[in-house]
Amino acid sequence: MNHLSLRSYQNESSCHSHEYAQVVLPVRGTLELEIEGQGGLVDQNHLAFIAPGKKHCFSGSEQNLFVVADIPERWFKINKLQVFTPVTDTLKSFVAFARTCLQNEALVDNTLICQLLLSMLSAGSFKTHSCVEFVKSYIEKQLTSPVNLTKLTMHCHLSKSQLQRHFREATGLAIGEYWRMRKLEYGKLLLSQTTMTIEQIAHALGYSNLTAFSRRFHNHFAMSPSHCRKMLQTANNMRLKDNTENELP
Repeated sequence: MNHLSLRSYQNESSCHSHEYAQVVLPVRGTLELEIEGQGGLVDQNHLAFIAPGKKHCFSGSEQNLFVVADIPERWFKINKLQVFTPVTDTLKSFVAFARTCLQNEALVDNTLICQLLLSMLSAGSFKTHSCVEFVKSYIEKQLTSPVNLTKLTMHCHLSKSQLQRHFREATGLAIGEYWRMRKLEYGKLLLSQTTMTIEQIAHALGYSNLTAFSRRFHNHFAMSPSHCRKMLQTANNMRLKDNTENELP
């Protein structure tokens, strides 16, 4: 089975399963999707892979439209892609092309378009992009906890060295370096937007003591946390003053 179609989904939630796999690509609107307890959203930046035989529930936004590929079970098992995956620029171009072809059925054979999609999805570059984005998302959700590299490699079906290499090629940083950078940037955000003490922020971010946090922070931003907070507060006060003056009659 290799078949591509344009589909719209009802606003009311529905559930079903089927023996073939599916790829759901966004054209317009959003689709809330839950596959055996794992929920997510198909939108302009994310597609979904639905494994064969898995019960899934779904509901669409107003005026939604998607390119849906019904694909063989064997292809899905070989490629082992994560359920919710970022849409690359190349795939966005494909979706526009596929939509035109599906609206004008005589242009290109449906099976050939579907085979083109599967070829793109099985390419090493797409899988690498998917894994890198998954690692970034994982880190954002668990900034204060050490990175579980074993869990990430199992998810991406790569060795630790392969995953580190792909991540460094994409970001210029090792996974641990990226995690520490994002943790410090979150610390800077807390300095700006909360009244937490610097020591409280250090502990919230998982640092063993204030000195360790301050040293890391200074090495990254070339200033101490206290100096950074003063600068951010001054900038915020200036913005508030400007906004107040602009509102005067």
